[in-house]
Amino acid sequence: MVGLLSMFFPSYLFSAAETNLSSSLAGILNALTPLFTGIFAITFWGKSISIKQGAGLAIGFISTSFVILINSSSQLSLNEYALLVIVATICYGININIVKNYLSDVNSLHITTIAVTFSGLLALIFLLFSDYQAYITVSSDQIYPLLSLVILGVMGTALAQLIQNKLIQQSSVAFASSTTYLTRIIHR
Repeated sequence: MVGLLSMFFPSYLFSAAETNLSSSLAGILNALTPLFTGIFAITFWGKSISIKQGAGLAIGFISTSFVILINSSSQLSLNEYALLVIVATICYGININIVKNYLSDVNSLHITTIAVTFSGLLALIFLLFSDYQAYITVSSDQIYPLLSLVILGVMGTALAQLIQNKLIQQSSVAFASSTTYLTRIIHR
C-alpha cells in the first residue's frame, strides 16, 4: 500500500494532470496533502489535532480552493485536471497515516526498500505493456546518460521516501505532511 499510495498512483496522476496544468499549479495543489492527512487521521484513525493545526489546515484549504476554482481570466470554473492532483494528495494523506499508525515500529529503510521496489516493478510492467516505443527514441550515445538519469531518479526517489518515512515515524502526521508546503520553495 505504501508503494502504491506514496509513489505509483501519484506519479501517474501528476503526470496526467500536468498535461493540462502548469507544474506551478500542481505544486500549489499538492499543498492539500496536510488537509487530507488531517481529515483521515481524525476520521479513520481517531486522532485529534490542535486548534492551531486545524486553523492552518483551514487556511491552506481555503487558499487552495481559490487556486482550483479561479481560472487565468479570473472567472469561476473547475479545472478537472486539478482533480487528478487532488486524488494524488488524498493518496499521500492515506499513506502518511498508514505509515504512522501501522508501520511506526518497522525500520524506515525496510519500508522504503519494499515500497520503491514494488512501485518500480509495477511501473516497469506498465511501461512494457504501453506503446512507449512510439514516444521514445534513444540513440546509442544516449544510453549511458539515460541510464544515469534513471539511476539518479530511482536513488533520489528512494532517499526522499526514506527521509519522509523516518519523519512520519518520528513526528506527528500534521508536521510530516506539512513538508509539502516546502515543495514550492524548493521548486523555485
